[in-house]
Amino acid sequence: MAELSVLMRRVAVQLDSEAAGVTGEAWLQWLDSRWQQQDFTAGAGRALVESPYRAVSAADALALSCVCRDWLEAQR
Repeated sequence: MAELSVLMRRVAVQLDSEAAGVTGEAWLQWLDSRWQQQDFTAGAGRALVESPYRAVSAADALALSCVCRDWLEAQR
């Protein structure tokens, strides 16, 4: 999870340097704004900000990785 979070942040900063300082709910909103979906604020992507505070199941981790992959592909 931590490595995926770092990857998402690195790509985000390349797209918009101001993304470096965005955290929490605002971070999820920023990610969703880049592809007009709600997979981070209202879906599996929430694990990016919740995983440091709660256990994440294998299913949650898989769903998050799929959302992140789809988001990264949409940024091309």
